[in-house]
Order: sequence, then structure tokens, then C-alpha cells
Amino acid sequence: MIKKEMNRWEKIYYYICVLGVFLIATHVGGYTEKWIIIGASIYILLGIILNRGFNMDICFLALAGAMMIHGLIFAKVHQSEYWQIRFHFWAAVWPPLLMYLVCQQATWKKSYEQIERILLIICVGTFIYSILNYSIYMREGFVEGGRIWNEFWTHTSRYATEFSYWGVFIVGIVGYGTYCMAEKKWLRGIGIYVAIIIENIINIIVDNRMVLMVTAVSGAASIGLYLWFNRKEKKKMLYFLLGVLGGAALLGLVIACNIGGIRNTSYYHSFFIRDGGILKNVRFQMMWEAFLQIPSHWKGGGTMVAAGFTTMHNYWLQVANDTGIFPFGLWTVFNIAAFVSAIKCIINSEIAIRVKYMVLPLLCSVFSYLMMEMGGHGLSEYIIFYVMIVALIRQLEKNESE
Repeated sequence: MIKKEMNRWEKIYYYICVLGVFLIATHVGGYTEKWIIIGASIYILLGIILNRGFNMDICFLALAGAMMIHGLIFAKVHQSEYWQIRFHFWAAVWPPLLMYLVCQQATWKKSYEQIERILLIICVGTFIYSILNYSIYMREGFVEGGRIWNEFWTHTSRYATEFSYWGVFIVGIVGYGTYCMAEKKWLRGIGIYVAIIIENIINIIVDNRMVLMVTAVSGAASIGLYLWFNRKEKKKMLYFLLGVLGGAALLGLVIACNIGGIRNTSYYHSFFIRDGGILKNVRFQMMWEAFLQIPSHWKGGGTMVAAGFTTMHNYWLQVANDTGIFPFGLWTVFNIAAFVSAIKCIINSEIAIRVKYMVLPLLCSVFSYLMMEMGGHGLSEYIIFYVMIVALIRQLEKNESE
């Protein structure tokens, strides 16, 4: 696709989006649905005027259907005092839907570099937010007798696994950071690597396994891309695979020999033993049993019991449990469309390889977290960033295919 230069107003419009995304990612002042809805609505209206049109794809219709049906049924099913305070339809549904449209309006007919910038802003912003939250943990420690501490802006208590979500994005671009260094973009590449190391150290200290697991997922996706891009260079592939296997063998040796007392640490116990560890975690059994129950619990209502649990530890299976098969089916369509678009970006020769190392691993990283956690359970704060990333990837694919 041939990109035209942005005029002054288009540049202002685009950079307002960049700033807005950064403010949302860092949660400046606390995540507030009302201001996101107001700001996004105004931004979309300005986009319609500036672009002389409205950009929306069919994927948005699946998302809108999934979230609206889920919101309406959820409000009806969960009528306890707790959920009447916590859940509001407009706050749960409208921020992700509007931000999906914002991301597509802002990047309509824009270059892959401009989309790359917004994706990077999401990753950097959420990393900064993660550091801010960790500073509260360092000051106050766990509260309320569990693995809970207070959020930076609002000082409301949250579980450690919810805090770990904000590190998922930066570790999702480990392959991108590596390729930036290969392109001699040293400041960006080294900065990303330092952030990834810091994020993993933080989560090891607070005994969170999720970020390290997601780092491995992102790394595996990046390795897969490297092998695909170099599939015709057999010798390079061989040396690379030997290096990966050598690194894995070295790590296995460190664990087997208990070097540095690694097997005696609480984190090792959590990673390999707690709830079945990472590889045999009870969540996998939970997900499988919940999936098998969807036909018999197609109307939802929160009646599933999987592996002895009534919560599914999976965003989309929890949607099925709460509100039934229809929103679950629409979310499935949305997710498949997201990965199809990512793959189309990978095989498109017009997109820089650097960006390809960002798109698929980042999508896999956020998706893998939501496969293992509920993502706020009924709140928009956790799903909104996944939706924004999908919107940007979808628009990247559309721009480059035209």
C-alpha cells in the first residue's frame, strides 16, 4: 500500500491517539471508564470529520455482539450487592468497543511504522504501570493476609495475579527487542531487554509465575518466526536450533544440580509444584472440563463446576459459564479473526520483519494470560488492551492488503 504524508491535522489527530493510549496504559489517575467513553466518543467523531468516513470491520460486529450480550446477561444473573456495586453495563462494555474503533480510526491508511508506534506505547505504558504498582508492594507489602496489595493510583486491593497482567505486554515483545538490536537500534532493543528482565525479577520476588510463563510463550513464538523467515537457510536453522537446545540443556543442568539452591526457593516450588506447577497445572483440567460442559450449560448462569472450582481461570470460558454459548461463540470468531490477521501480516512482504516479530508474539502473550486468568471478571480494564491490540493488528493487515 502506498502511504501519503499526513497533513498537520492528521498528525495532530494521530498523536492525540498516541498520547491517549499512553495515558490509559499507565492508568494515570486510575482507570476511569467514564473519561475513556467521553474521550473516545469525541475522538471517533473527529475522525469521521477528518477522514470523511467511518472505518469499521466485521470483526467489530462480533466483538460488539459478544460484549453486549455478555453485559446484559451478566447484569441479570449477578444481582448480589457485591456485583451491583462492582458491575455496570456501560462501564464494562463501552470502553473496549469504543477503543477498538479509536485504534482503527487513528491508523486508517497509516503506515506500519505508525501502527508499530502505538503497539509499542501500549507495551511501555503497561510496563510503567507495573513498576508503579510494584513500588507500592515494596512500601507496604502484602495486605489482608494473602497475596494481595494496593494499586498505585486508587489504593484499592488486588490479587498478585491481576498485577502480573501489566507485565505481559512488555515481555510479549522479546523477539521484537532482539530484532531491534540486530538492526542496530540499540537504545530501543536494550531498553526492551532491560524492561523484560526487570519485569521478570519483580514477579519472581512477589512469587508470580505468569510473567515468566508468558516470556516463554513469546520467546517460543519468536523462535517459530525466526525458523519460518530462515526456512531456506538450512545451516542457519541448524545452528540456531543447536543454540536453543544448548540453552535449554544448560537450564536443565542448573535445576538438576540445584546450582545456587534454586530448587530450595519458594519461586521454584510455586513454578513447578503449586497447583500442579506450570506444566500440569489444575487450570488445564479446569479448562477442559469447562469446555465439555458448554453444551449442557449453554444458557450460562455461573453453574459450571470444573475440577472442583466454580470459576474457570480463563476469560472466555468464564464468559461461557456466566452468560452462555452465544457470547462465547462470538468471542471465538473474534479471536480466530485476530490470529488470521496476524498470520496475514507475517506473510505480507511489505511489512518490516521487525514489526512481524512484534505482532504475533505480542498477541500470543496477551492471549495466553487470558487463557489462564479471568482478566478482571466482568470489568473492562483487563480486556480493553487485548481488544486494542487486535484492532491495531487488524488495521495493519487491512492497510497493507489494499
